[in-house]
Amino acid sequence: MDTAAIFTDLTRRNALRKAHGLPLLDLRVEHAHQVWLAQRREYWGVCDEHADERESIRREVLAEYRAKYGGNFPSTTFGHWAVGLRTNERFAALMALNYGVSPP
Repeated sequence: MDTAAIFTDLTRRNALRKAHGLPLLDLRVEHAHQVWLAQRREYWGVCDEHADERESIRREVLAEYRAKYGGNFPSTTFGHWAVGLRTNERFAALMALNYGVSPP
């Protein structure tokens, strides 16, 4: 991630906004946001390389919930949300433990 390139792009965008009479961006806030987005993209890029492990975790979580709540689980939006949440928690822990990568 190149924070200088992010800042350069923001100053270019501010020049365009000024030239067209639009309100200027708060460079400090916008830079922090753009850096955070770049970090997220890098993190998910690494995670995508381990999609098979994430899918394995999702199947384990689904099996646990089905054993607890029945074979039709998840049949609601909340059920799908619960599976995704638990999967993401376990996958983030696996990525931190095995690969030293954690979400920003």
